[in-house]
Amino acid sequence: MGLFVKKLSPEEELPSSIHPPVLLLHGFCEDHTIWENMLSAFPGRTIYLVDLPGFGKSKVELPNPLSIDWVAEVIYRQVIDPEKIEPIVVGHSLGGYVALAMAEKYGNSLKGLCLFHSTVFADSGEKKATRNKVIDYVTKSGVESFTTEFVPGLFHSLFRRKNPDIVEQVVGLASGTRLDTLTAYTAAMRDRPERSEVLKMFEQPKLIIAGEKDGAVPLEQSLLMTEMVGSDQFVLLEETAHMGMYEQPEACKKALSSLA
Repeated sequence: MGLFVKKLSPEEELPSSIHPPVLLLHGFCEDHTIWENMLSAFPGRTIYLVDLPGFGKSKVELPNPLSIDWVAEVIYRQVIDPEKIEPIVVGHSLGGYVALAMAEKYGNSLKGLCLFHSTVFADSGEKKATRNKVIDYVTKSGVESFTTEFVPGLFHSLFRRKNPDIVEQVVGLASGTRLDTLTAYTAAMRDRPERSEVLKMFEQPKLIIAGEKDGAVPLEQSLLMTEMVGSDQFVLLEETAHMGMYEQPEACKKALSSLA
């Protein structure tokens, strides 16, 4: 099996020249289903939902070492190029890293870019060390042990207490990740380059959606990206961590519809 792509075509499609299609890229230990709450933000548009190589239904053999650039190339070659589309690309966390890599090489083929709880900055030395610990831990203790501890922390504590069923749903999704996928992507995220200039120079509409309480992308880092997109295209979700599509779905849909 290859890359899994789900194409959603509206009954009455708006002209793509004015209303380009949308490509949604999920984050680490996720699949395309995390976007279900966001689909209504794009009425009249064709939507492409992709499982990144190795995640979900994309049963793809990963190279060793894996790179974010390789992932971006696969998606471009298997989705954007054959479909002859110029999409708005929305990337959650890891998906944002992939979107930036696509923008760096194929920026002229994209009509918009959204970093959804993601960042242009490379890992700090401390973050790299944490990635290495993750690889060691999951190799010794297994995927389920890691995801059971890792995933709940992506949600704000207030949300976790009020919505344990949603948190458990996402934990279950993450627990299905292949071991080789988890370790390969952890190393790829650790080794990815900074792409501040890519976001600064991207000429099409761009958007940052950030969580005030996001432990994965600290607020200080998100605020540094404001000048790269303009303050009117920076949306800060209060009392929200890393999973805005669940924690603040209406605010996220409103933000995404402004980009589209």
